[in-house]
Amino acid sequence: MRKSLICAAVCLFVAITPLFALASSVYFPDQGVSIDFPANVDVLSLNMDDNDPVLALYGKTADEVTRELKAAGLHALANDIAGNFTIKLCLKNRSAQAFGGMDEAQLKEFAGRYGGSKYELYQSAQASFLLIYGDSGRALIALANQGGMQVELRLAAKGKISQGMIKTMKNIAARTSLPQSQ
Repeated sequence: MRKSLICAAVCLFVAITPLFALASSVYFPDQGVSIDFPANVDVLSLNMDDNDPVLALYGKTADEVTRELKAAGLHALANDIAGNFTIKLCLKNRSAQAFGGMDEAQLKEFAGRYGGSKYELYQSAQASFLLIYGDSGRALIALANQGGMQVELRLAAKGKISQGMIKTMKNIAARTSLPQSQ
């Protein structure tokens, strides 16, 4: 029995390790924010390298991507390779209270502003993220306020939000590095 558990753990580790190795990291030095996206998404971001292979997949140049993202008010756009969802990233200079310091009434009011009556507080190593489940059942928003910066990740699904999509958002939040509070 013990040998089977060890074998299963090793197999799981071997299966998961390539996903982290293939993750796309984006860094925004002006904001002091770094985000690691999982391997199951193609990431288009501001100031991409002209030789990035993702550009060829979408038939775009780095300058085109930068112009399109800026016009949409985004810093990055992640497309699920299976086509089930997209994630839009927006960074804003905003000194606001961290979600971990808010009471239930404040969290509920904040979630309502973003179109959700269901929400949860997710604590990563870096920050408290407010996960807001859109009342449509097709949207999930992850917000964090820290160090004068607000990170906003908006997942839009083609169908209903699945447990896998929720896990993806939590994994991105867990691998987001934000400026420290001042």
